[in-house]
Amino acid sequence: MTELGDAELTEQGVMSLSMHKTPQAARLYVKRTERQRATAARKRRQWVEENGLATIVGMGGQTKSWNEQC
Repeated sequence: MTELGDAELTEQGVMSLSMHKTPQAARLYVKRTERQRATAARKRRQWVEENGLATIVGMGGQTKSWNEQC
């Protein structure tokens, strides 16, 4: 099951192959690896950048960081 996760199969795909009825049950068998975490982080970053949803946190409403302003 972990290999299915490494192959980037969706949770629904894992559930279909394993015949689990709930995502929670399937997650018991798909152990998250560093490879999966890195892939997920890369995809999240790409999605955020493509959709212009970058959030500025803790910058007092400024659109540029202090480093960029100098």
